Amino acid sequence: YATQYFSTSEDDQTSIEIKLYQGERDNTNENFYLGSFSMDDLEKMPQGKIVVVINISVTTDGLITVEGKVKNTDKYNKKIIIILYMKFFMDNIK
Repeated sequence: YATQYFSTSEDDQTSIEIKLYQGERDNTNENFYLGSFSMDDLEKMPQGKIVVVINISVTTDGLITVEGKVKNTDKYNKKIIIILYMKFFMDNIK
């Protein structure tokens, strides 16, 4: 279980997209892309005023749950990503 905080990087930004990767390489192109998560319809505010709290949990079955909540509001989003470990494994033994 991990928690990360994100904020808007531009004035009047109305969405935040977070891309999830599996791996420890500095270059994301060398890691395995798992999926993306977005928070949309954010209130237009100055840069950094909107904070989104992201919680990520992983089960032993390969399910990744990503939950996002805009701090100090009721705005909430949830996404479940299913990872096909066998495909990842087979692609990497070549």
